[in-house]
Order: sequence, then structure tokens, then C-alpha cells
Amino acid sequence: MGQYHSPLIPPPPPSNPPYSLWIALTAAVVFLASAVALFLWVGRRHFYRTNSAGVEEFKNYSSAVLSRIVEGVVTLLAGACLLAGLFSGVFFFGFLLSP
Repeated sequence: MGQYHSPLIPPPPPSNPPYSLWIALTAAVVFLASAVALFLWVGRRHFYRTNSAGVEEFKNYSSAVLSRIVEGVVTLLAGACLLAGLFSGVFFFGFLLSP
């Protein structure tokens, strides 16, 4: 037999989700916000290095190489944060929507 609830007796309240879900939601928000901030930081640096002709200007060759390396690593880190945030969000909402 299925569960039958009388109209006079309300159904039991749903149980609270475990703390791991709230940690996953917090991690998702932090990872996504940091990914957006890192992508914007790299884009801002690129924007302010570009002159009116659209060419990037550097002080010397070593600063150009170092800038490319640092921005490449930061872009990879931002991509990893983006993926981690998406996976945490999918975990959170997937658990909430599961029966």
C-alpha cells in the first residue's frame, strides 16, 4: 500500500538537507566568483596594455614573457575554478531535485 495521509493530519515535514550540501553550495559560489574575478583581472591587464592601434605594449621582452606566463597560469586556474564551481553547483541542485 502507498502512503496515505489524512486531510486532517498534515504530512511530516521534509528532513533538513545535510551540511555537505551547504558546503557544496558555498564552494560553488566561491569558485564561480573567483573564476569571474580572475578572468576579469586578466582581461583588464590585457585591455590596459593595448594601445589605440590594438597592439600590446610592454616595457621590455622579459616583462612580455613573464606577463604571458603569469596570465596563462591564472587563466588555467580560473578555468579550474569555473569547472569546480559548476560541478559543486550540479551536485547541490542535483541532490535537491532528486526524489
